[in-house]
Amino acid sequence: MKIFVHGTINDSYYNKLLGYSDETIKIINTKNYKDYFSSNIIPYLKLTLDYAVYTSRKFDFVIGGYISYDFALKYNDKSKGNNQLNNPIENISSLDIGLQLGTKIRPMN
Repeated sequence: MKIFVHGTINDSYYNKLLGYSDETIKIINTKNYKDYFSSNIIPYLKLTLDYAVYTSRKFDFVIGGYISYDFALKYNDKSKGNNQLNNPIENISSLDIGLQLGTKIRPMN
């Protein structure tokens, strides 16, 4: 489980009549996240595979990889004064793939 702390939303569009882009940047933090999301808790799944290579009596070299998916936050932006939802984005989710390198200290016998 991850907890959302801070972020920004960049809402931009091109105005064809005037010929320029208009941009609105919203800053979201722990004080105002309920204006945009129903919860600040982000559920996720992560699969990690590690392999330790023997290097000495005290240490091992560890190499591994992971794949992680963060589920979308439920967007809940209600414009002040009316009940319409103002959703500049459909959802906020992510898929991560990575490589891990490290060392492991072997127990002393």
